Amino acid sequence: MGYVSSSDADAIIGVLGGMGPSATLELYRRFIAAVDVVGDQDHPRIIIDSNARIPDRTAALINGGASPQQALIDGVTLLERAGVQCVVIPCNTAHAFRPAMQASVSVPVIDMIAETAARVAPDVTRVGVLASSGTLAVGLYQKALAAHGVTDCVVPEPDDQLALMDVIWAVKREANDAALPAFLAICDRVVAAGAQTLILGCTELSVLAEGVVLPVPAVDPLDALVDTALTTVGYRKVNPQVVHSTATV
Repeated sequence: MGYVSSSDADAIIGVLGGMGPSATLELYRRFIAAVDVVGDQDHPRIIIDSNARIPDRTAALINGGASPQQALIDGVTLLERAGVQCVVIPCNTAHAFRPAMQASVSVPVIDMIAETAARVAPDVTRVGVLASSGTLAVGLYQKALAAHGVTDCVVPEPDDQLALMDVIWAVKREANDAALPAFLAICDRVVAAGAQTLILGCTELSVLAEGVVLPVPAVDPLDALVDTALTTVGYRKVNPQVVHSTATV
């Protein structure tokens, strides 16, 4: 909770989702939870295109799989035609194709990677990046963090990265309980390697980590999307922003 509408304009947030559906659902839940409301009319208007048929982003980036770029462009174009004032995409890896998406529309396609990097506490010098292999391979978070002076990123060791991809796919299959122990073990090892903060750089990890105590504070890209999208369409914060989780060991 903590956002109220500062405008009576019927501004619309567009969500290009389905990558995967559980992450899209979690983003919508967070939009609902974020707003201080008296009634339904206090919530923002949101149009969701949940297109699970978009080709796999990681496969395209590192394995020569079918490119999702045209499907992503078609998605943001569809949302612009529907009248949205901004587009959010609850998929970190899809942001590798964000420049092409932004070039295809006149409304802002919010940069979740940049917004997340900007929310890392200024005293943090070593950031653990937990993300898909595609996101890591193209350096999305490494580049965004470097823009804020953070050049020391801790990523999982190769075997742990393979295990993390298994975790991500388990969440896509709704096997969260089975995936959680492996995820927490990977978090522990990344922290042991020096990470002071974790970035949950895959939206399936945002789903899995919701309500879970992590060994160090975490920055969640879904929260960054909610904050930026709400302020873009005229909401204002009435409570202080929580940048990190309140995780304790």
